[in-house]
Amino acid sequence: MSITNKLNNRKQYRLNTAKTLTRAKGSVNSKPMAESNEPVNMRELLAPEVDWLRAECRKINSKHGDDLFQEVVMRAIKYQNSFNADEQNLQGWLYTIAKNQSKTIEAKIKKEAFR
Repeated sequence: MSITNKLNNRKQYRLNTAKTLTRAKGSVNSKPMAESNEPVNMRELLAPEVDWLRAECRKINSKHGDDLFQEVVMRAIKYQNSFNADEQNLQGWLYTIAKNQSKTIEAKIKKEAFR
């Protein structure tokens, strides 16, 4: 992806985020999130799932559960545009991120152990 495309994507993301925040504050023309094509506010969606997600991360990787939890939350916020609330289950999406991140963390640990 070229630098120009990255800058355009960032600009579009900022515009979409500003529109979403305006709607969240209750502007006159606001639509419910499900009816709009705007990206969802991942922080609002994650709030009720925090305890569940932390527990799942500890089940997946008992040694590095807290680190895994932080990585999953960061990735969920970073890639929130790839989550479609109409077609996907949030817990399933988060669990998949956690499993994949756990594999990445374990690979890094093994790599560092052999240095």
